[in-house]
Amino acid sequence: MAGKSDADFEKDRLRQSERTYAVLFSLSFAIVAQGAATKITTATIAGDFSLQALLLNAEMTASFLITAGLFYYQGDRFLDIMFAREPLGVVTPFNFGLNYAINVCQMIPFYLMAHGLSFENTSTVGFTWYFVAYTFLIVLGLMLLFIRRFANFMKRHKEPRPIATLGAFWVFMNSLLLLVVIVLWMAWRSWGHVACPTNGATTGSTVFLVTFGIMVLLRDILDFSTAWRVVYPTPRYTRFGRVMAWFSTVQAQDKAWRVGFIIFVAIIFMILSSGLWNLFDLRAVCKL
Repeated sequence: MAGKSDADFEKDRLRQSERTYAVLFSLSFAIVAQGAATKITTATIAGDFSLQALLLNAEMTASFLITAGLFYYQGDRFLDIMFAREPLGVVTPFNFGLNYAINVCQMIPFYLMAHGLSFENTSTVGFTWYFVAYTFLIVLGLMLLFIRRFANFMKRHKEPRPIATLGAFWVFMNSLLLLVVIVLWMAWRSWGHVACPTNGATTGSTVFLVTFGIMVLLRDILDFSTAWRVVYPTPRYTRFGRVMAWFSTVQAQDKAWRVGFIIFVAIIFMILSSGLWNLFDLRAVCKL
């Protein structure tokens, strides 16, 4: 368009990013907000107010809002830096379609997580469905990262160094986080003798949920602070921090992908062997 400077085009692009982010975020946020309002109203009418329940609900809700906001906005910014003006990535219909499809698929678990925080679900199985949905989020995210890695390998696309570094960091961080979460969940059930660590019905399950919420928030803080130099480049090119600098070499990236894949396979095995995949049994065991 005549009369528009480069700065004007950049502002328009960023505004579109903000609109996309706001719409996607609001869909899940509305469900969570409605659930919170119903919980407060029900507790007020019944006169059943528990500070412990309030704090636990607040922590789980905060973990959802921060994680959802981070994933939504990072996904949007990732497409911007890959394919918008002065793109970092290879701009082809296949490459854009693949990355866009990955972003869309990555948003699906947040809808499930939002419903997991609804009054109907938390009053029957505690935060079990929220925990399952978060596990699904990380598993799906890892699967999509591996698919993207394989597709780029088949197409012989050499990713730009910042993007390759970010992918290696994400796959290593998320696989390690989920491994720890699943191990803790299994340990709580076997060694802690807590039949359902996610319904909040006992002190043991409450401690697990608090620990889980803290781990989710710590993951988000690490992700945001580390990926900042790629996803939010201001100025455009900035030096990597210590963590990203370690993942910036080809050797380190290959190690991260290999270790991440091994951990991912172990996670799938543990999910299948522990019964975490069996939603019918989980509902029966975790019913309040």
